[in-house]
Amino acid sequence: MNGVIVDGRYEVIKILGGGAFGQTFLSKDTKRPGHPYCVIKQLRYSHSNPQALQHARRLFKKEAEILEKLGHHDQIPTLLADIEEGQEFFLVEQFIPGHPLTQEMIPGVPWSEDQVVRFLKEALEILVFVHGQGVIHRDIKPANLMRRQPDDKLVLIDFGAVKELGTQIALGQHTPTIAIGTPGYMAIEQFNGQPQFNSDIYALGMIAIQALLGLAADEISLLKDSSSHPPGEVRWRHRRSVSPALATVIDNMVRLDYRQRYATAALVLADLTHLDELVPNRLATTVLPEIQAMPPAVPTILATASPATRTEQATSTSSEVNAVASNASANSGTAGTVPARSSVPSGLKRFLAATAIALVTLGSFAGIGYSQKNRVATYFHDQGRQKARFGDIKAALDRYNLAIRINPAYADAYARRCGMHLRLEDNDRAEADCQRALDLDPDNAIAHLNWGNFYTEQRNREEANTYYTQAVVLSSREIQLNPTNADAYYHRGAARFRLADRRGAIEDVTKAIELDPEYVEAYIARCQAQGQMSEHQKAVEDCTKATELNPNNYTAFVSLCNNLSNLGQYDAAIDACTRALQLNPNDSYGYNNRGLVWERLGNYESALNDYQQAIQRDPNDAVAYHNLGNVLTTQGNHQGAIEAYTKATEIDPSFAAAFYGRGIRQAVLGNIDAAIADLQQSADLFSQQGRADRVEDALYQIRRIQEAAQATQSSSSSAETGIAITPEGTPEAGTLGPIERPTEAGSGISDSTTTAPVAQDPPAPVFQIPSPGSFGQAPPIPEVAPAPTDSFVQEAPTYDYNFEAPPTDSFVQDPPAPYAAPAPFAEDLPSIDTAPGSFSSEPPSIVPEAAPSDSF
Repeated sequence: MNGVIVDGRYEVIKILGGGAFGQTFLSKDTKRPGHPYCVIKQLRYSHSNPQALQHARRLFKKEAEILEKLGHHDQIPTLLADIEEGQEFFLVEQFIPGHPLTQEMIPGVPWSEDQVVRFLKEALEILVFVHGQGVIHRDIKPANLMRRQPDDKLVLIDFGAVKELGTQIALGQHTPTIAIGTPGYMAIEQFNGQPQFNSDIYALGMIAIQALLGLAADEISLLKDSSSHPPGEVRWRHRRSVSPALATVIDNMVRLDYRQRYATAALVLADLTHLDELVPNRLATTVLPEIQAMPPAVPTILATASPATRTEQATSTSSEVNAVASNASANSGTAGTVPARSSVPSGLKRFLAATAIALVTLGSFAGIGYSQKNRVATYFHDQGRQKARFGDIKAALDRYNLAIRINPAYADAYARRCGMHLRLEDNDRAEADCQRALDLDPDNAIAHLNWGNFYTEQRNREEANTYYTQAVVLSSREIQLNPTNADAYYHRGAARFRLADRRGAIEDVTKAIELDPEYVEAYIARCQAQGQMSEHQKAVEDCTKATELNPNNYTAFVSLCNNLSNLGQYDAAIDACTRALQLNPNDSYGYNNRGLVWERLGNYESALNDYQQAIQRDPNDAVAYHNLGNVLTTQGNHQGAIEAYTKATEIDPSFAAAFYGRGIRQAVLGNIDAAIADLQQSADLFSQQGRADRVEDALYQIRRIQEAAQATQSSSSSAETGIAITPEGTPEAGTLGPIERPTEAGSGISDSTTTAPVAQDPPAPVFQIPSPGSFGQAPPIPEVAPAPTDSFVQEAPTYDYNFEAPPTDSFVQDPPAPYAAPAPFAEDLPSIDTAPGSFSSEPPSIVPEAAPSDSF
């Protein structure tokens, strides 16, 4: 069904799962701003009996009403629509980004009591609401409890009522006694088709036992004692020593006879709250300083236990550490997950997880063999890479801290942690980590890339180029040793991009994609590089592919927005930028770039608002001030524009375009000396940046102003009225007319009153993750090279601007992508043509520059 539009609105992206009676699809709402993702559950009806179909329709509507009512809770997906088309029924639900609890329940790695109590409290609070609405879930299991990003709250999904509905619709049944649920978690009365409210409590109790014992899902059924009377009571307490109070609560949750179980979720919550006072303090453990910021979890370790028992009882310091791979998953029990690349073989993960957790909880690495410590350090290092891949910078830092704590000579961990610090704009720590990485391994390609990013942010282009060049050399060696290393191709492509070798960059990331067709950051990098080559349609295709692979990738949506805008697809561009802001509402890039699209649409009030929002989120965003100056100019507020340009130059004294814009505004207001000084400063800066075309334009504007000023010397009114501009004719007193000057063959020249808009591409993936890289921004590109249409395009993987000039001559910012791949430098950007004409002429459209998505 890929590409199918349901109800003229919901476009199917890919299948997430399914069974005999229907399927689940990841889709997007094409009629909402930003085209947000959603999940469609299709229920098929295959019978021709009209009465049965009518019954199915009534049942469908009833269940839709129940799901809509439940969706008012923050931790239950919202029902967006219920649709009937022919003999098919569709439920459209909110998409929940995150991972299922199955990712945190690693067989062989038991949870601490504290973790289990926190889990039960949160899940029971949801159940209190669900049962209060008269609804029984009927399929509570780890796969149907999502850990939502970014707030880490549990979300209860995939209600059994929907499964029953699908079964009845498909089979044409009228009876409500179908046994829906999952063996192992299903209470006996539910298995017999008579579920009770406390059947859900039973399921939660079984999950708690599974977590405490570190069991696999298929092992929990073995806990049911066939010799008990009646047979089926759960026997588990002999498997682990647990505080008597907690064990009693869990026992009362999983009684075989529902009449002996807790009657309501509220009663269980009350006992768990009282439990806080009853559970004795357990043996204190040493917790590494680096992980104290993670959710606390006190492990149960008996002082008298044998070494083997301690290993079994050692528990995770955080539920996050239990997840061997941080995978994004759609909110369906049958949904597949987005695979996270890892260099650790799956068969080794459980051993490493258990060993790592034992090391951390015991707080000691003495006596652990060198080889084993390295394997555990690699485990945390790879965890960090995967956290960074999904933009969880803080969690990635925690993992790299642990890897370094276990192995202080881990050069790769230092290099990647450097990228994370760059992403957080902590340059001091970034500098220390990158230096340490090179001290340990002078040939570490990732460290060279991030050093290049560091110097790019310092505006030291010469030093940055030195490191980028070395990164190309080192990555090439890696490719020779292993021609199937997708990461090495991606890293080399990122370095080439920063060195303005866009074709080389495209070739490398294309090879990375051939080796790994789901390499999200490689698609983003190629998207940005193609955007700089003015191949915007190809760029749109690549960024669209990136959003399909990872619907929560902020960088991909911002870059998609920029390229759609450059194709003139402004409505779609607004949607993409809006989606980016939904994913990251506190970043200035999305607001700046959406403002630029509003400018192109002539909606200056919306553009003004977005630029102000960008400045509010980042008061040091020089690009946003520059673009604000352009809008104020369009509105005739020349003094306000001058103040905005001034702020941009104060933040970035090398911002040539801001001096240029202020100079033109000064001329309009009659401040001749100030205008000439600003334009001369812009010419000097453009010259330093190798922008000969812009130097010529600035000097040309100075000549125009000087000639107009000379023409007005005889008129005392010129000081009051300023220099008026006429589109045609001979300059009169106080009037600056068009002056012919040489143009390049075949180029149409128009004179713009404002400098080109700057498009900022999100910093690309920092070379923090050999795969995608950790999300960091790439350093700012020194100056913008105006595009052929007098627009600036800078797409550098840095927090600073990426200049991409839209039709309104504003700067477009592409969001910072994962750190590590540098952005291209201005000298290779397309040139702009500015022709003589009136200062008030319409600013030309832009050709964007994009940077790879990389910071490592």
